[in-house]
Amino acid sequence: MPPPGGASPRRFSRTLVREAIETGKVIYLPNLIEDDRFKSGESALVIGSCCALVAPLRHGGEVYGVIYLENRERVNSFDAELKLLQRCDDP
Repeated sequence: MPPPGGASPRRFSRTLVREAIETGKVIYLPNLIEDDRFKSGESALVIGSCCALVAPLRHGGEVYGVIYLENRERVNSFDAELKLLQRCDDP
């Protein structure tokens, strides 16, 4: 069912989310389709060229969610956000 207003639902990479949860690490891809690990995935083929930043929200070793940022207009666009999330990382 489409969201209110007739807009199409947003697509995102579940593979990136799963990887961030499983590894507990921040994933930064300056350009999704140039990364060998993810470029052949369904999401990469649909989304195309984009910058993606996915970070697990952890506390005490448990992952409670993720932050998922994506910029489809400009690659290599989350440098400041990456630095902030790396500083906030819960070891």
